[in-house]
Amino acid sequence: MTYLLGRGDKKELEQDFGVFGVPPQEFLDGIKDKDFELWEENAEPFDLFVKLQTQWRSGPSGFTGMDYAGVRAALAMMRRRMTPELFGLLQVMETAGLKALRESKNDN
Repeated sequence: MTYLLGRGDKKELEQDFGVFGVPPQEFLDGIKDKDFELWEENAEPFDLFVKLQTQWRSGPSGFTGMDYAGVRAALAMMRRRMTPELFGLLQVMETAGLKALRESKNDN
C-alpha cells in the first residue's frame, strides 16, 4: 500500500495492485480526473481495510459484509489491537464497499 498511501513510486503501485488483480494502467485511467487525498488519521484504518480484504462474507445474493470473527483473528495475527474507534472506521469503509459492490453488480 506504499503508493496508495502517497509514499511510493510507480513500481510500488504495480506491487500494490498485484494484490487486487487490477492492472495499474486501468486504475490510473479510471481516476485521472478523480484524485483523492488520504488524510493521515485515515491511513491506519485504510491500510487495515485493504489487508482484511479476504475477510468478506458472501452468499447467493453477493457480498453481505465482513466476517468479524475473521477480522478479529487476522488482527490478532498482525498483532494489531482493535479499538472502538478503529472498528467504527472499518464499518464505515465496509458500508461504502458494500454499496460500491452492489452498484457494480447492478451496472453489469
